[in-house]
Amino acid sequence: MDAQHVLGAIDQLLSLNGWVAALCPTLTRPFGQNKRDNAYDDLIREDHLYYVAIIIHSADHFLVDQLAVIVQMAKRLGTNNLFVSMLDYDSTDSTETLTDLCEAVLTLLGVPFRIRRVPGMTEDPAAAYYPLEEAHMRNLALEPLHELQSKRNIKFSRVIWLKGFTCPNDLLETIKISFANEAAMVCGMDWAEHNGFFIFSDRYDRPSSPVFKASDSYCNEQVANTRH
Repeated sequence: MDAQHVLGAIDQLLSLNGWVAALCPTLTRPFGQNKRDNAYDDLIREDHLYYVAIIIHSADHFLVDQLAVIVQMAKRLGTNNLFVSMLDYDSTDSTETLTDLCEAVLTLLGVPFRIRRVPGMTEDPAAAYYPLEEAHMRNLALEPLHELQSKRNIKFSRVIWLKGFTCPNDLLETIKISFANEAAMVCGMDWAEHNGFFIFSDRYDRPSSPVFKASDSYCNEQVANTRH
């Protein structure tokens, strides 16, 4: 495969946005967020390092769209500015096949990553306590973060948690708010459609710990400050 074919494949991959991300520009955002194309130019120029963490548990229905969001983030922020930690937690559907696809895409784009498949913490799924399982999964997904810092002195400005469907600009907005408020953690702005209108929940900031506990609560997307 010659260089031209590789470059063509990369350009094609960078246009990947999935069916959710493709519709993101059609959503009406508060404060006209979606109408300000240059709203994040300053953030992009600051050249921060971002740690993107995603946990998948039998969720092949949205993994391709999450990959598309990661690709779009890499396109905006730079492929060398992201590290992706992907954890396949005891999935029983086609998630394993799709994580192989993620590996191929991230490798071709030059985005550093670690993809792991791990068994469930509780042998009997019916006996599992979800908050404890969630904390366990998140701590596993953070292991490369600690290893990169301790072994190679690589420090990330923010940890971005992906969970559920989201839009690239929403992530950039959440990152921007995180820096502006020097927040330990910012919860993304969840939205839902009701009778033709979009209803948004509030963002919130809260103290953060480098280790997740069963008592911690989570939203669909979060940006955490690695200094806390």
